[in-house]
Amino acid sequence: MEKIIEKIYELQLQEETSAFATENNSALKQEWLLYDYLYTNLKGDHHTAFQKYSNFCLERQQEELKIAYKNGFQTAIKLILETTKE
Repeated sequence: MEKIIEKIYELQLQEETSAFATENNSALKQEWLLYDYLYTNLKGDHHTAFQKYSNFCLERQQEELKIAYKNGFQTAIKLILETTKE
């Protein structure tokens, strides 16, 4: 079951580039403006540290999204099974 859910998640990511995108465009715009400001203005070790930090955050966020998707899918299946018992 775990592998099936993972495959469905991967397929959805491939088919819909914005499948899990936020709808809060204002916050997203501000986030990217701040990112661009920091990326542009930090120098030397601070710039390198910021790049590493950004990469770690992105990897963690992707993993959290995958886990949330799997948990949601499993919860939906459990709910469907429970409703068919009645």
